[in-house]
This record gives sequence, C-alpha cells and structure tokens, in this order.
Amino acid sequence: MLSISNPQKAAQAETYYTEENYYQKNSEKGYFRGSALSHVGIEKEQLVEQDTYLSLLHGFNPKDNTPLTKGAGSQERRAGIDLTFS
Repeated sequence: MLSISNPQKAAQAETYYTEENYYQKNSEKGYFRGSALSHVGIEKEQLVEQDTYLSLLHGFNPKDNTPLTKGAGSQERRAGIDLTFS
C-alpha cells in the first residue's frame, strides 16, 4: 500500500525527519541515491548527514550554498511529499 502526504514546508519536514528521528530508531544509516546526486556534489551511496540533508531540504546546494530551486530558503516553499510504502 502507498500512502502520500500533502506537500510539506521545509520547516515541517525538518522537524518531522530530524527531531522525531522516525527513520533511524534502530541506529540505521541513510544513504543518498539517484541520478541527480552528481549535480550537487554528492557521491553515490554517500551517508546522509544532517547538514547536507538540511541544505537540500531548504533548496540549496550543500557544497556551495547556491540555490537549487526557485524560492530556496523561503518559509513558504514546499519541500517535498512523503511517500510511505507499507
């Protein structure tokens, strides 16, 4: 089953994924995956670190802090959609 959330603002997603620590309850590690990684200086299978995650979440390149999207850094910008497979 697939559950899809409403788009979240960056501040909401930041709280959800960092403070609640839902996805790392058992000390699991997260890794970046996907074909766009090389465009922002992230290596394939690189460990997700909080500062890199937060830069991307707010729409900035984690390597040089350049905007990656229109409205980068805006409190109103929608950062993403949560897809949950169960």
